[in-house]
Amino acid sequence: MTKAKKEKKLAPPKQRRLPGAEDPAIEELESLAEKYAKLRDKRQAIGKQEVELKNDLLVAMHRNKKTSYDHNGVSIVIVNEEESVKVRITKAGEEAETEEEL
Repeated sequence: MTKAKKEKKLAPPKQRRLPGAEDPAIEELESLAEKYAKLRDKRQAIGKQEVELKNDLLVAMHRNKKTSYDHNGVSIVIVNEEESVKVRITKAGEEAETEEEL
């Protein structure tokens, strides 16, 4: 017998999966998984839009030769360390409650 034939004889045959041996359907798990996947996909799509808008804002700031912009409650600052922008929008007469770094 050749060496290849010996190796074939030593390896046990793979057993096929028996029909009906998989987990039975659990409606609650499948429903929650589908809801989660839909919400996750929406979040990822919004994240892509956010990145595109952030890039558009950086390009516009460079095109207008600005490193910062502050007018009528809109404040934009380019953060040089990571080439990012900070945007703050306040309504007239209100203090800035939150500052969001993109």
